[in-house]
Amino acid sequence: MEKSTINVPAMYADHHVLEVRRLLLEMAGVQEVNASSCFQVVEVSYDPTKINAAEIMAKIELAGYVKEPIVPTNSNNNKKIFDRGNELASQGEQKTADALITLQPQQVIQAVIAGSSILAKQSRDLAYMLKAVAQGQGEGNILQDIMKLQAVATQYNILIDGRTPVEIANDLADWYIAQLGQPAGGLALTSRAPQKRQKLWQEQAIMPHGVEGEVSAMSRLAQNDTESVENLLKQAICTGLSSGWGSCLIATEIADILLGTPIPTLEQVNWQASHEIVTGFSQEYLNYMLGGTYRASFVPLLEAVVSGRIRGVVAIVGNSLATRPDYLPTIIIPELLRQDVLILETGYGANPEFLLGEAGLDKVGAGLREICETIGIPPVLHLGSYLDNGRIFTTLSQLVEQGGLGDIEILPVVGLTAGVPSEQAVTLGAGYVGSGVYVICGGIALDNDTVTRYMSEDWEKLYGGKMEFVADSAEMVRRTLAHIDKKRAALKLPEYDANRFGRSGDARMGEVEAESLSLSERQAALYGKNG
Repeated sequence: MEKSTINVPAMYADHHVLEVRRLLLEMAGVQEVNASSCFQVVEVSYDPTKINAAEIMAKIELAGYVKEPIVPTNSNNNKKIFDRGNELASQGEQKTADALITLQPQQVIQAVIAGSSILAKQSRDLAYMLKAVAQGQGEGNILQDIMKLQAVATQYNILIDGRTPVEIANDLADWYIAQLGQPAGGLALTSRAPQKRQKLWQEQAIMPHGVEGEVSAMSRLAQNDTESVENLLKQAICTGLSSGWGSCLIATEIADILLGTPIPTLEQVNWQASHEIVTGFSQEYLNYMLGGTYRASFVPLLEAVVSGRIRGVVAIVGNSLATRPDYLPTIIIPELLRQDVLILETGYGANPEFLLGEAGLDKVGAGLREICETIGIPPVLHLGSYLDNGRIFTTLSQLVEQGGLGDIEILPVVGLTAGVPSEQAVTLGAGYVGSGVYVICGGIALDNDTVTRYMSEDWEKLYGGKMEFVADSAEMVRRTLAHIDKKRAALKLPEYDANRFGRSGDARMGEVEAESLSLSERQAALYGKNG
């Protein structure tokens, strides 16, 4: 048995992983395929007497996964914007978040239409793949996580008692397809959101229906020259919600069923030298990690936020279309980690240094470091491809539920995107705003002061979330921390103090061990004289 590792830059989503696995597993001699959309790498184990590495590479090349992906855009204007972003990035001008790109409000609307269409298409592809597997036509793909299948089916009132997994999967696939296309009736997946948030969506008339129906409604409004910007932006929120709580959740759940619910694994990356990084955090594993098999819970994470060891949480919302924006993983995220902010991330923009288990903890805040050492996690939790933003939405919902907080807008959480955001990132950003999250878009500006204020001040009044466009990276960090501290104060949590923690955990234990003290002296050093 031999193994071949192939870089596949155009394999950036879960449905791509399924297709690559299908293509390769149908080749005689291929025994095993391990594919990662996060790191865009495929590892293939094969019998060299039946097939060779060149034939495997040719198969992937023919399918179009080896070349750099072509960016899908909704209009020529958007294409010019994204091309300009790539041009500036190639010149090294994106290392700081100066206002590189100026957008018109209509281009934001167009981005939401295109982004939501892409997300819906990818989710529909996965739903049909699930149905194909259920009917025995999966071409190498199988139902990997039966427990997840049964749990999800039960949540959506699909009968599981006395039925085979393929019968359940067939009905679940039909249910997902219906959710994507239904013309009326509330999107059932929004039941995963807090009750208070669902009530607000009803009151504000932004409760999404079928995912594709919201995209169509958005397109019709955008074609009407007399339609107000306010109505267009309201529909943008509704469409963003249908993508975040609809398309992304569908894609994540199906990928877990077909590929297995992620658990943290070591991935080999070529980053200055060869390193192993920790990826693959699912909502289910975060629950288990924090509480164990019989008491899985987010309460320990909530307690860490309450105590101030974790100042707040930042979610990285989608990817950039330009060359990877250096200032997000190398400037903004490191500074937030030093300020004890936990990072939740999807997509390919991660800085591997902070996915190295405990190896990068000397560069993060003392309180966050204690939590990471205690639980055994890196300070940046990578949750999968950008479609796995669904994990972030449901994680925030569960934090609210277990903390008895009522709604997501109460949480000390901020969403960030930087560089030239992909159309999917703009769409998901609108979904986060509609869910009550403050979203900061870095490196771009909106060429309309009235609309800029509306998307900040008015959206916050209406939905509890807002979207702001910030040119400077330092200002992005300042606003992020200010918002987190404002939410902490509203919850009457202790004011953040960077010097309050850091004298416990593995690092302090190592220091004491190195001092060659007696047992009583070590106890006093660790716990105080009365400890």
